[in-house]
Amino acid sequence: MSRGRLEQRTRAAVRVLTGDHGLGAQVYFVDGQTGEATPALLGRVVHRCGSCETVLVRGERGEDAMDCFECGTRIGADVDACPSCGWTW
Repeated sequence: MSRGRLEQRTRAAVRVLTGDHGLGAQVYFVDGQTGEATPALLGRVVHRCGSCETVLVRGERGEDAMDCFECGTRIGADVDACPSCGWTW
């Protein structure tokens, strides 16, 4: 898993022609190590922790199970909390 940030970017031509930075904007994940920007496609499954505000955006190849943010235990697709520590989203 890579650490990075989300950025909203608009093409220069749109900014120049319209003056609107939101028109046609796209969200990107920018890798903190390499600086590589990958489009963050909307409509994906997302998990959010209410206490730490961590957001996990699942890709197309994601599976239904995920690793717990707190203890790393595998959380199955059919459960609502970590079976080990009780972390939930």
